[in-house]
Amino acid sequence: MLRRLRTIPVVLSYCELLSQVAPDAVLINFTNPAGLITQAISAQGKVRAVGVCDTPGGTVSRMAQFLDVPAYEVSGSYTGLNHLGWVCSLQAGGQERIGELLDRFEELQHFDHRFAGFDPAVVRRVGAIPAEYVYYFYDPGRYVHGVARAGSSRGQDVLKLNTELLAALAAAFSEADVHAAWSVYDTLLGVRRDTYMRTDTDGDSGQGEARARRAAAGAAAIDSAAIGGYEGLALRVIDGLSGRAPGDVIINAPHGALLGLDPGDVVELPARVDTTGLTPLAVPELPRAARALVEQVKEYERGTVEAAMTGDASLAAVALSQHPLVPGITAARELIAEYRERHGQHLAYLK
Repeated sequence: MLRRLRTIPVVLSYCELLSQVAPDAVLINFTNPAGLITQAISAQGKVRAVGVCDTPGGTVSRMAQFLDVPAYEVSGSYTGLNHLGWVCSLQAGGQERIGELLDRFEELQHFDHRFAGFDPAVVRRVGAIPAEYVYYFYDPGRYVHGVARAGSSRGQDVLKLNTELLAALAAAFSEADVHAAWSVYDTLLGVRRDTYMRTDTDGDSGQGEARARRAAAGAAAIDSAAIGGYEGLALRVIDGLSGRAPGDVIINAPHGALLGLDPGDVVELPARVDTTGLTPLAVPELPRAARALVEQVKEYERGTVEAAMTGDASLAAVALSQHPLVPGITAARELIAEYRERHGQHLAYLK
């Protein structure tokens, strides 16, 4: 939340500019967390925006691979907020398979590490398959112990990889060697994917083993690269809006009423994208435990957006205290005070 207080005013200034130079444009927001930032853009009301994140689509895709079902035969209903969502239904070949996925959850965990951090009993009790970031809500103690044991965090791991990547790219481009640049990009991005969240769940990033595997396999040739991730999802939205390839995507948009939230609340759910815009698709009701968590986090998001848009420092602390991972208003005020001391030049607008 603290970084969002820096991010929201900057993003909204871009939206103000965009509304002046391209008032009919649709802003595709990558800024994380995509749901909360899109909520701020929606609240400002200057531009139309859709938030994109590749986590939901990747989660559904890996489940399809686990079931050995072609992707085109799978329809996964992902519902919730950005970085706080669940696959509540997965139909393959016309059959509902979510029950099978719950029964075989331990196998799914061995198949893909993104599910490894969850306790199977908790997942079965909820009755839906959580996306990877729900781990931080379900088992914060394990996360804290993992980071302490590793002496690092996922954010620090990614920062080191990015620093190494930028230096290597600069060296490759200084020699005008695009293939060398692609090779280091493909290798280090692969290491990042292979070790994603392992520090936080296992207490060990596993980067040494991942680097060895990637080095042995070699980098893929640039002409064989596939488009995926954030950029792939953004292009699918663009293709749909332009009429070139209408289709279904999982996006962040203000359709909170479908989840029992306020109508203007931004939620993450499947939608049909075509020249008419983004039309939300029907989604199953969230399980009770999931719904309670979503409602609490959304209240925190509403307060954060309001605090950033009004410059109200007291409201920022209250909003932070409503986050399920923050132990009350005293801790929230202390965190806000420390963050303002460290980053005062970016938070001078808070009064």
